Amino acid sequence: MQLRVGQILAVEPIPKAKKLLKLTVDLGHEKRTIVSGIAQNFPDPLELIDRKVLVVANLKPAKLMGVESHGMILVGHLDDGLELIKFTDAKEAQK
Repeated sequence: MQLRVGQILAVEPIPKAKKLLKLTVDLGHEKRTIVSGIAQNFPDPLELIDRKVLVVANLKPAKLMGVESHGMILVGHLDDGLELIKFTDAKEAQK
């Protein structure tokens, strides 16, 4: 499993999907589109922009609601929802 710290650059809701968000994530050496089922836990998805998150980077691409996803955001499960694994000082991977 290849884990990388990435910074969320952009967030878009996916039409007709209540749980999915389309994220653009900067991994340092490349930008990736990642579809994540975290929308219900973030009523204002724009609050995710600039957050650093942990990404599983070596997954086979998967198409969700017509959008190809190139990774997975790791989250923690709480009794009342999800929590993003946060990084404050970690840097994105360099080329």
